[in-house]
Amino acid sequence: KISAPIVEYSDLYVIVDTPIDEMGFNSYTGLYCLLTALIAQMRLLKKKEISKRLKGFEELMNDFEIFYE
Repeated sequence: KISAPIVEYSDLYVIVDTPIDEMGFNSYTGLYCLLTALIAQMRLLKKKEISKRLKGFEELMNDFEIFYE
């Protein structure tokens, strides 16, 4: 069963098993590496779109005076 609530809003998702070792600890190292690689690739592929959205977000935050300059 997938328990992440965001799945119902996603077009694509990756299911990753985080096995518990003999001491009872979960290892998320593989998951973090995978997510870091995916984010890095998305930044390369959509650099202009991301910059445009971040600029719009910064303008919105300035309109609401959330950031102090």
